[in-house]
Amino acid sequence: MVGSTMPLDRPRLAPATDATIKWIRHAGVLAALGLAAWAVVAYFSLPLVIPVHFGISGQPDAYGHRSSVLWLALVFVVLAVGIAVMSRHPRLFNYPVPVTDENASRLYREGERMLVWLLVPLQLIFFAVLQAVLLNGAVTWLLWVGLAALLVVIFASIVRMSRAA
Repeated sequence: MVGSTMPLDRPRLAPATDATIKWIRHAGVLAALGLAAWAVVAYFSLPLVIPVHFGISGQPDAYGHRSSVLWLALVFVVLAVGIAVMSRHPRLFNYPVPVTDENASRLYREGERMLVWLLVPLQLIFFAVLQAVLLNGAVTWLLWVGLAALLVVIFASIVRMSRAA
């Protein structure tokens, strides 16, 4: 088969997932659930108005109702679970190169790894934002580390997929 860009025309393969990737996948979802639990428990002790946006300096620059923290937690849990579930279906991803019978297994493995590794910086970002909101402080350096790690995972994964082709 010539390289296919249509996911349903691609080879149906289930590349072996190594133990590290499985562990990171589960840990990422559990971390999101744990952080969401922290938000729910803290909700009842929060003032009615909390910081909901932070400027580039890390200081709060907008405020809203405390229920915003519950929506934030919900979004991050849905995002983490969605990424974890989607990572198990790499055939459906968009790849920077055509998928062929010869490279499908390698590309699927790299696609799965990319999504699973994205869970790590996402949890750092979630933690940093929750910390700032729940403790009514400024966003810490941890947010910037999470954002930088997010970019590193994406760019490194694109390079690895290009090489896997």
